[in-house]
Amino acid sequence: LYRISETSCIRQLSLETIKSFLLLGHLHESQPLMEACFDFVRNNAARTLTDPDIVTLAQEHATLWSKLRMAVSNEEGTEK
Repeated sequence: LYRISETSCIRQLSLETIKSFLLLGHLHESQPLMEACFDFVRNNAARTLTDPDIVTLAQEHATLWSKLRMAVSNEEGTEK
């Protein structure tokens, strides 16, 4: 059920869902979902990182924002 839910979330990634799925992935420590979210943000950086709703993560969830920034600036999207 967990994997099915992850897959469903990954398939539904969009500008409208990215923040919710980033938060879910972070909360449930879902590496596949987090990587898919990071890939989405990396591939849509101009639209995603200028979205006011996404930018609020910097203050609402500083740890997640830091991971996102690191992933976007890192080609593999993984922490090192």
